[in-house]
Amino acid sequence: MDKLFPFDPEALVYKWPVDLWMPEANIFLTLYQTPHFICSLILLISMFFLMLLALENNNYWYSFFAGLIGLYWFNFHPFYAPYVFAILFFYLLFWVLKTKKIKLIGHYLLMVILSLPFIFYHYYKIKTDLVIGIRASQNFLPSSPFLFVFLGFGFLLIFTVISIIYLIKNKEFFQNNKYIFLVIWLIVGFVLAYSPIFYQRRFLQGLQIPMVFLTIILIFASKPFLEKYKIWQNKILLIFIFVILFCFSTFFNVIRDLYYYQIKLDKFYLPNEYKEAANWLAQNNINNKIILSYELNGQFIPGFVNQKVYLAHGIETIFYQTKREKVLNFFANQFSQEQTKEFLKSNNIGYLFYTDLESKYAQLMPAEKDYLKKIYSQGQIDLYEVIN
Repeated sequence: MDKLFPFDPEALVYKWPVDLWMPEANIFLTLYQTPHFICSLILLISMFFLMLLALENNNYWYSFFAGLIGLYWFNFHPFYAPYVFAILFFYLLFWVLKTKKIKLIGHYLLMVILSLPFIFYHYYKIKTDLVIGIRASQNFLPSSPFLFVFLGFGFLLIFTVISIIYLIKNKEFFQNNKYIFLVIWLIVGFVLAYSPIFYQRRFLQGLQIPMVFLTIILIFASKPFLEKYKIWQNKILLIFIFVILFCFSTFFNVIRDLYYYQIKLDKFYLPNEYKEAANWLAQNNINNKIILSYELNGQFIPGFVNQKVYLAHGIETIFYQTKREKVLNFFANQFSQEQTKEFLKSNNIGYLFYTDLESKYAQLMPAEKDYLKKIYSQGQIDLYEVIN
């Protein structure tokens, strides 16, 4: 699998279909894995729905509440502001050209103005707060090559293109404004996903929604053909075709995780002594010293107890690449004793969190180091204190 769909560490890109790993691009993965993306998707749909109602009914209450949704949403996901603003701008432009009602721009302006405060706040924090600024600069999320986006959306994208061609050919496309909105949503989303913005992949969120609507239109347009060959009446066959065309990645994701649970992968199962060791640190690390471990353990420890770690999540850890290289060199025993002591002292590292993960991959033997003292041992967890 790694050879077929590799990860390019230089470009920070996964070269495998997006429906297998990217929650933003796949509604099932959104619902399956990430509560904050569930909330984000609900707010996206609600904001679009209210703005469509505002333009159709010329009712400012709708655009007012759409703006309030944007105000709340952009507080925790500000990077979706250009996504929403661009899609609604081009749809508004179409609507104004069609109806000649310039005053409809007021709905868009109201929505944007109400949405802006937290965008300004995040911009201010990025420019004035060193930690926030570095975290933002590390939040580099390029889109995968289009081949893997295409494979991820699969037949849904193919049927969407066929549906658009069908609507244009049958002169239905410009008769329904909602068709226009769905296509604008798709085009703007894909353009932003490959625009010179450092968090491109975020703009794939929700693109399955217009694809689903357009595919449904095509399915019902194909009903006479399906009835002719007795396919429409055969519900079992219809379900089988649906599964083949649209559900393979869903089965893959579920079966993969069932397998991971079965083999007790570290990300899914942690021994009971893991939390006990973390609690011991919380009670005894009274000087709030930094805890050193491999990256995976560094991600778990703050989740159990309010303790600082040297290396954890790639975006949340400032100067991540530099720290990651130092940790790898430390556990590979590449530092001299003087370099190691300086590394530990200069970074205020007080404890080494040593588990079967570290013992499996590290060349460092902490029990042999005179600057490390074992102070806790339980099961496969050893804690070492750094001795000055």
